[in-house]
Amino acid sequence: DGNGTTPIHPYVLSELHKSLSECWGNPSTLLPSGLLAKKLIQNATETLLRLFAWDSNSTSNSTSNEGRVIWCGSGTEADNLAIDLALSIYHIRNPSSTAVPNIVTSAVEHPAVMLYLKKLSSSGKIILHIVSPCPKTGTLSPPTFASHVTKNTAMVTVINAQNETGEIIKIDEISRLCRERNGNVIVHSDAAQGVGKHPNLTFPLSPTTPCYWDSVDMATVVGH
Repeated sequence: DGNGTTPIHPYVLSELHKSLSECWGNPSTLLPSGLLAKKLIQNATETLLRLFAWDSNSTSNSTSNEGRVIWCGSGTEADNLAIDLALSIYHIRNPSSTAVPNIVTSAVEHPAVMLYLKKLSSSGKIILHIVSPCPKTGTLSPPTFASHVTKNTAMVTVINAQNETGEIIKIDEISRLCRERNGNVIVHSDAAQGVGKHPNLTFPLSPTTPCYWDSVDMATVVGH
């Protein structure tokens, strides 16, 4: 499964060696070694945001880059954190609600998402709606996603590209339809399989064309 993980590119390997040997300092300190490490993290953050056309220099975005990327130890940690953040936002927005928040996802999600959602569901913390793909084509229906969204929906999370079927999910359409039903719903995507691998999933086609990723609030990106 070359899209799941691949051998390390020589350039990436050289950059990793450089970072480990030269940028080993604590980025929270003012020591020269720490400042060098901090600069490396800042550069990596800016590179990642440019990949999504989310950087502060983008013509469609004036938001500061600070705090827009959270570096995690793995894709699983990042997916779980995104789910926790979405639920926290829901409870902050609905402090007096006694309703159990619901989350809508697909049946083709990576276990990093699905196992955690099922754990939250079994413990009664969420109501989970799982959308199955068409058995003949393997495609996911955006209107079906939207049909599960209510005022108590905290999050819609859907993988952006399925490496087993090759489908590129229409997250932009799913997001639009779901937000028509609930403007506060948080949209997240596990983007491990698409980012950096397909041109239409990164840069906008033109300055006036919305980027594919403008439709999500959070995305998980991995290094492999």
